[in-house]
Amino acid sequence: MKLWTGVEKDDTKIIAYHDAILYLGNPKTDELEKIMADIQANAALKNMIGIPLRYIKEIHLEDDKQTIEIQFGADSTETIKLKDGFKRMKIFEYLKSIIPHHTFLVDQYSKIRSGKKPLIAMGVVLAIFLWTLYISNGFDQGLEYEVVGNQRSLATIVLGIASLGAKKVILIFGSLFIIAAISFFMKTRVIRVVQKIIINR
Repeated sequence: MKLWTGVEKDDTKIIAYHDAILYLGNPKTDELEKIMADIQANAALKNMIGIPLRYIKEIHLEDDKQTIEIQFGADSTETIKLKDGFKRMKIFEYLKSIIPHHTFLVDQYSKIRSGKKPLIAMGVVLAIFLWTLYISNGFDQGLEYEVVGNQRSLATIVLGIASLGAKKVILIFGSLFIIAAISFFMKTRVIRVVQKIIINR
């Protein structure tokens, strides 16, 4: 039996490994002592999540996150939350040492890969902005537009924003673009490094 405990707020309170099963639990304070006693006595661990080792597919430890991610089953994930970086590393290293037939790798993200989602958001915002601005300029020239079909479509939203005028269109989409750009900057400010244990079946 191996046992670790989380003591900080939002930590996973109990992490235990016994008989090829990884147990995770967040019991209430009044239940904690009983569960700890059951663990010490190797009794059945109730009210805890039990993940058999044979079900685990991958284990991820990301340098700038206070978690260990356990991927298992059909795209299921459980997260161990621990603010103590030394303890997180000890758990990760222990799991790496007991899991047979695994591949260990260090996945270092490029800036583009790290900021992929906000970069896509910036592209989408830019495309919708150009579309909206085009229609807004059409309104200014006296053209009329009508949405045919689904009145809840993106075209309806674009038409509604375009009717506000070019200045407001630029203000709205400029704000959205700035938000996406800040998100991209924040995600690429520090290069993501993820240590992975990949179980070979």
